[in-house]
Amino acid sequence: MSTFIPKSSCQNLVTKCLSRNFYEPGEDKELIIKNLQLRISQLEQKEKEYNLLTQKFKELENEHTLLTEAKLRLEYEINQRNESCNKKIYDLENENANLKDSLNDKLCVNKKLFDERQCLENQLNIRNLEINEINNEINNLNNKLNTINKDNNDLQNDIKNLTDNKTNQRNKIVEKMIIQYIHHV
Repeated sequence: MSTFIPKSSCQNLVTKCLSRNFYEPGEDKELIIKNLQLRISQLEQKEKEYNLLTQKFKELENEHTLLTEAKLRLEYEINQRNESCNKKIYDLENENANLKDSLNDKLCVNKKLFDERQCLENQLNIRNLEINEINNEINNLNNKLNTINKDNNDLQNDIKNLTDNKTNQRNKIVEKMIIQYIHHV
């Protein structure tokens, strides 16, 4: 790696070399000048490259700073989101626990209601059996009543028939008596 020598220093060096006889006798001054000019143009090219690299380095430093700031901002946002998500998760876990407790309470109430319903259904079945038995008894009593009513009707008819017969016989007797009285008179 070569060290950077500013342009002004290079020109000063050339001037000093030429003024001090910094060359060996017998050497061509023109050749030395050409070599020095070539060296100067190389140094100038390296200076341009150095300036470009310095500019690129500053741009990269600037980009690095921007990226670092963006990274920090994103990390902050991610942390904020994580905190928000963790809070939501905590809240949802609490809500889930509350819902589970509520569900368990409702399941207990539901089981009690189901047991009560079963008990009531059993009682209803027993009452229905009792009602059926009572209805059977009522039907039997109605049948007996119908039989008694029929017998009563039959007896009423018999009584009526007997009364009618009796009336007929009395009427016949009265008629005979009238006829006999008329024959006697």
